[in-house]
Amino acid sequence: MPELQIGIIVLAPVIVALIQLAKKLGLSAELAPWLNGALSVLAYILVVLVGKLPNLFEPVTLVLTALVIFLSAAGLYDRFQKPLRL
Repeated sequence: MPELQIGIIVLAPVIVALIQLAKKLGLSAELAPWLNGALSVLAYILVVLVGKLPNLFEPVTLVLTALVIFLSAAGLYDRFQKPLRL
């Protein structure tokens, strides 16, 4: 399932973006590595489940796509709130 391999690659920046979002929302920098570990374990479990239960592929893909769109929009919004520096 090559889609699953691509999804695994995409999970790393999604986890980084979620941690950055959590830090902006008030998570202390000391807890960020713990959140990283927890999200990484959850992502691994998700990948294993999708590998074992292919019927989960579509709902998981929809949720991850929505998450990527949300994080992308949040990043663009944050970027354009600050003055544009070239």
